[in-house]
Amino acid sequence: LVQGGRHIEVQIVADVHGNVFSVGCRDCSVQRRHQKVIEEAPPTGLSDEVRDQMTTAAVRLAKSVGYVGVGTVEFLVSGTAPNFLEINPRLQVEHGITEEVTGLDLVELQIRIGRGESIAELTWEERGVAIEARVCAEDPDEGFLPSPGRVVVFDPALGPHLRLDSGVATGTQVPSDFDSLIAKLIAKGADRDEARARLVCALRDFELVVKGGATNKGYLLELLESEPYREGAVDTRWLDHWNAARDADGVRNVEDAADALVAASILAYQQARSAARSNFYVDTSRITRDRVPPSEGQEIDL
Repeated sequence: LVQGGRHIEVQIVADVHGNVFSVGCRDCSVQRRHQKVIEEAPPTGLSDEVRDQMTTAAVRLAKSVGYVGVGTVEFLVSGTAPNFLEINPRLQVEHGITEEVTGLDLVELQIRIGRGESIAELTWEERGVAIEARVCAEDPDEGFLPSPGRVVVFDPALGPHLRLDSGVATGTQVPSDFDSLIAKLIAKGADRDEARARLVCALRDFELVVKGGATNKGYLLELLESEPYREGAVDTRWLDHWNAARDADGVRNVEDAADALVAASILAYQQARSAARSNFYVDTSRITRDRVPPSEGQEIDL
């Protein structure tokens, strides 16, 4: 039993000719009930010795079983001891951060390997730090319950060293039957602080509204700005403890709550007023006094 370990992944690529490479590590320790929330590459605060142990073991494992394809070998690192967890014979959700720091196209490599090509001449250079946030249709303040609905605003921030992976657009219905993931937002920087700051700015500028549902965007911002995350090298149990403390404190960005409620009330009123006007003018041949909507206040539940 490994308690309080860091979840570190090693990306491997292997062809049918026996060539196997490790192309970097990722830290996926920021997890809520074993579900990843934030990932980054390369892992912060991990010694070269421990990293070399894992990458060497990952390559040796892939060779010993004759593995072919792009894959992920996962470890739990307790102190300086890496413990083998599992191997995933596929591309991971977080493969994008490895692509950002290595410059490799892992999807292209998967296709080339599938065609029987040799990757013996594969070269890459790891540069900078990339951090990924999973933007989901869920409500962190209601126990992270899935909160599906229709995406009515989807205007992500775009710019240098930002990447958005998503199959969602304005009008998309986020279903209740499947994964609530809306988008993966990735920011790259020369170092971890720069990547984190860029991701925070991108999330703030990401205009996203799920009608009838909710998103975890505000929660992600709160998490990225927290002191323990800024310091880095957290273990897999940290986020659950942080969430418990957050719930106990009852901190819910209360300084913004009043403004948000007023803005939502105004929008709800404007929508109701627009609908009333449309209904009134739909048939101008039958305009009577009783069809005029009463001019009185509204009660709006938020």
